[in-house]
Amino acid sequence: MVVFPTLTVTPSIEGWGEELAQDPTIRTQLDGGYILTRARFTRIPKKWKVKYGLLTPTDKATIEAFEIAVQGGAGIFSWTSPVGLITYSVRFAGPIMFTMRESPNWWDTEFILEQV
Repeated sequence: MVVFPTLTVTPSIEGWGEELAQDPTIRTQLDGGYILTRARFTRIPKKWKVKYGLLTPTDKATIEAFEIAVQGGAGIFSWTSPVGLITYSVRFAGPIMFTMRESPNWWDTEFILEQV
């Protein structure tokens, strides 16, 4: 399995997000005002919002090449969460966004990963 590349910076705590990929609950409203709930599926995958700040042009090129190599959200790859250092099989949930920072030599990026 392909592994997310190692960069010269670590993910930013600012902008970090972690949640369930989908709400697994089916809710049924009853005539008496009660709500019945049950799980839609047994496995509950997670998703993460990851943000890197002050990327060098080399780091930016590395991430861009990786996104192309895994064909955006089509490819599955191995990623180690910096929180708990647990390795997950994930894919990109959408395109990677890059933002120029002060000059063409520094970039910020953010993307969402979803557990497969």
